[in-house]
Amino acid sequence: MKTRLIILIVFTALTGAACSTGLSELRAEGGDPIITGQPTHPTESPGQSTRPTTDVNQRPYQETVDLSIADIQAFWTAEMPGTYGRDFVPIPADEIYAYGRSTPPPACGNGPQPSPEELLGNAFYCTEGDFIAFDDETLFPDLYESYGSYAVAMVLAHEWGHAAQDQLGLSSGRVRTVDLEQQADCFAGAWTKWVGDGESASLNLSAGSLDAALGGMLEFRDAPGTNPNDPAAHGSGFDRVRAFRDGFTSGIDACAEYESNPPQIMQLPFTEDEYVSGGNLPYLDLIELLVPDFDGWIASEFPSFTPLSGADGYDPATEGVTCGDTSLSGEDANGKIFYCSSDNSIRWDEPWLAGINDDSGDFATGLLLGMQYGVALQAQNGADDGAIASEEGIQQRACLVGAYSGSLVDERQRPTLDTNGEPVRQLSISGGDLDEALASLISFTSADDVGESGSSLAFDRIEAFQNGVLEGTSACGF
Repeated sequence: MKTRLIILIVFTALTGAACSTGLSELRAEGGDPIITGQPTHPTESPGQSTRPTTDVNQRPYQETVDLSIADIQAFWTAEMPGTYGRDFVPIPADEIYAYGRSTPPPACGNGPQPSPEELLGNAFYCTEGDFIAFDDETLFPDLYESYGSYAVAMVLAHEWGHAAQDQLGLSSGRVRTVDLEQQADCFAGAWTKWVGDGESASLNLSAGSLDAALGGMLEFRDAPGTNPNDPAAHGSGFDRVRAFRDGFTSGIDACAEYESNPPQIMQLPFTEDEYVSGGNLPYLDLIELLVPDFDGWIASEFPSFTPLSGADGYDPATEGVTCGDTSLSGEDANGKIFYCSSDNSIRWDEPWLAGINDDSGDFATGLLLGMQYGVALQAQNGADDGAIASEEGIQQRACLVGAYSGSLVDERQRPTLDTNGEPVRQLSISGGDLDEALASLISFTSADDVGESGSSLAFDRIEAFQNGVLEGTSACGF
């Protein structure tokens, strides 16, 4: 049997290691005034940095703000009549407040004026005053420098989504806050698609724009473990990205459907134990639980799958690694995880993977290992190296890991118990895990790779992962 050492995942940004195989790389109550906007402070991003690796500041900062506002107003003026049968009333220029410490916006309604500390790092729409305000001193300049022009535009599009909701009578206190926020994210996605389709008179969707949107949503997601019924909840990174993707993929009509059929919120509140641990398992504990759990799950989903002969780590500092008649020195085996078809096993650089677990969270580790189970399944189904290495092959594996993740969500919500009343599956998903997977898909994907979405392949891979979570293995095409 010909030896197949399938190394598909390279993380030069994490380890400095490089792969010479040439194969594809895998590289967020009624009557009272409602202030809707971003969380006051961004939540620390899960996993590695999701910030763009290329310069996406295509326009000067002030020009970005001015053109984005004009374009979003034009979008709603053009699109609201066709979807809702009524005209959009643009927000007057004197009701748009770019504020700083010394230039605060007016109070919202009859409430007290927020302190400068409360206002900094925020952007919001005030229903009672019908105005939009944003921190022009700290928040927007920081977003511009960290994520690029489109991150600023995205926040503005989100806030104009709230203004549109108010004009449609949706911000009256009868709609759950998190559902309003999801719809505003969807509206932002619909506007982005409008720009991408060339409908904008002054803006275009440049390479890296979607990465900026995804990274920004993960940074401004709710803290892991937040209860979705919290009146300040915006949604997990998974929820926010999915809503944005709905708008980008299907337009404003898809967002309108949220009013009668809001999407299922995937935010998972922490248990008492998870509050202590942050929802992350130590590396060795994770591997001890993850390998047998994935073994059992994939066998149940794919009865023809031949169980792995092993799934083990090695230390390249003290040993090389062999797959059939192919041997890698310790130096060549550094920073790698791969499936070996000769003995049907998965091997990985253990110190490297343990470091990812510490730095990026246990679900980043789970993503990497699960992707290799996907390689094993593809190889056993007869896929050749080219098919496995293709972008279609990578997205199929991302979908598979998503389906596995969804099974853990189902088990958490409706656990299967043995005859003694104990959970059959010993591994559980926690709040923040799905966000860790999305952050990893962004940070492990080169921003220079462009897919069907018109931007980086991260957007397409995240779509595949989310489809797997929501629809199971039927979405993956195995």
